[in-house]
Amino acid sequence: MAEQRTPPNQMARFGPLFAAVWLFFLVDPLLTGWHDRDEVGGIVGMLATVAFAVVYMALWIRMREDRVRLIECPPLRFTAPYLTALVVLALVMILSLGETGLASIVYIAVACVMVLPLRAAAPVVLLLIVCSLALSAVEDWGSQIGLAFGIMAASVAIFGMRMVIRRNLDLLRAEQENADLAIENERSRFARDLHDILGHSLTVITVKAELARRLLDAGTPEATARVRAELADLERLSRDALTDVRRAVEGYRELTLPGELAR
Repeated sequence: MAEQRTPPNQMARFGPLFAAVWLFFLVDPLLTGWHDRDEVGGIVGMLATVAFAVVYMALWIRMREDRVRLIECPPLRFTAPYLTALVVLALVMILSLGETGLASIVYIAVACVMVLPLRAAAPVVLLLIVCSLALSAVEDWGSQIGLAFGIMAASVAIFGMRMVIRRNLDLLRAEQENADLAIENERSRFARDLHDILGHSLTVITVKAELARRLLDAGTPEATARVRAELADLERLSRDALTDVRRAVEGYRELTLPGELAR
């Protein structure tokens, strides 16, 4: 069993590394900033690029933790600061690094598809595509059709991933509900079994105890002998009831290989 659990745990540990691989496309802005490191714009651009990558990874890790907690779409108040920071840093990258800073727009589109409801993410992605095409009019920047295609392709890929995650979350929620229902049914069955086991015995014990009290009030020798007989029955009934309860509890606590495999 330990060997079967090890691969998922390793995948969970290396998950952020797999996401960080896609930050490779921010190398070009970093190189541009390094080339202009003697100027303020180059230094600001490099710092903004690094900060952009950090915020993007922080958002990715936050979304990954939410998925573990079965949260598909977190409240906007938690994700808005991340998205705002990404947009501001992207603007700084574009203004300080020029055309190479446009690579940040793809990450913003991906982030929006990750955290926003799909009905809200679609207009945002469309707006980013339109803005990227409009930037083709900037002198010396050339056509940005490739950037627009990158935004669309990355958004579609993340959209497909969200669909898979949604179905997985639905399955996990269904499994959790089934487990809760099973526990509730087991509790109800245990309560019914205890009622069936003890209901008759306690009723008879109550009646016999009342009869013994009335016979004691009579005070006759015959009544005294009858009281002894009733007390013996009470002791027997109480022992039988205790044995039945112990058997019921042992039946619930008993562990068997077929039962555990089925569970």
